[in-house]
Amino acid sequence: MSTKYPINCRLSDCELLRIINKLRSQMVKYGLAEGLRNKKTLEVSQQLDIYLMELQKRKYLK
Repeated sequence: MSTKYPINCRLSDCELLRIINKLRSQMVKYGLAEGLRNKKTLEVSQQLDIYLMELQKRKYLK
């Protein structure tokens, strides 16, 4: 799986949240239009998971 937004350690928390919100909106849009099992919906969901895990990791390490 290739990520549309590669994780960069230099991203600020604010930038990371912006990407998370964008991915979340895309996931909802695809889910409503194409269904929750649609390939594109699942790909965006997986990307979102990666960024959410990164955000949680940062919060845990602070």
